[in-house]
Amino acid sequence: MEEGDYYSVVIRLLFAWFVLSALFLHYRSRILSTNKKQLLGIFSRLIAMWLALFFFCTYYHLFITNTLLPVFTFLLNHIQSDYLATLTSQVNATGHIKIEIKMLHDIPPLSPGVVFSQYYHFLPTLQTIVLLTAILTAWPVKNLRDRLFLISLSIPLSLFLLMIIVPFLIVDQFETTFIALANIKNIIRPEHIYHLWVQFIVNDGFFILIIFMAVLATQLQKKIFNSPAAI
Repeated sequence: MEEGDYYSVVIRLLFAWFVLSALFLHYRSRILSTNKKQLLGIFSRLIAMWLALFFFCTYYHLFITNTLLPVFTFLLNHIQSDYLATLTSQVNATGHIKIEIKMLHDIPPLSPGVVFSQYYHFLPTLQTIVLLTAILTAWPVKNLRDRLFLISLSIPLSLFLLMIIVPFLIVDQFETTFIALANIKNIIRPEHIYHLWVQFIVNDGFFILIIFMAVLATQLQKKIFNSPAAI
């Protein structure tokens, strides 16, 4: 492992420690007042729901992907203006999205009108995002109304996360290709500012966003129903 990699690991661990510490301090009283039976119930619901949603998304990933493709296409073509993208799901390539682009501007050594394609593996992202619904399903609440509210809220929050993650991952994938092609021709292509956002996502930021959305949902549930956590 290179020296830079060590620094990256240390920073990620420190950031994870900071997030977990902040969550513990915020929920300290609830955590300390929770008995073993309650903890067992929370983790049982968490594991059961996560596994159920994991296999559901794996089995129905093609339907889910086709449903989301128009939105991904729209966002992809609006967060950049260098090319026009067309997204299609691949039946024979499990969990992959084919992205075909037509260059609109000159990106040396590529010229306008050039067409080529790449693939994005969407299934792992889909399997990860269901963790949010699993967390909110397992969250301790006083009654069924509050639990149904959290589960319902997890759907738009999950979609929102996908909207701010997937298009940028795809764009960054193409940017990596553009930079590599430019380097072959000894052309320097600067990295876009959203590359920092992508680096955050791929370096455990995805899970941090899921936790943040879970906390946001529980705080909203508490404010609307004025319901403290229970089992």
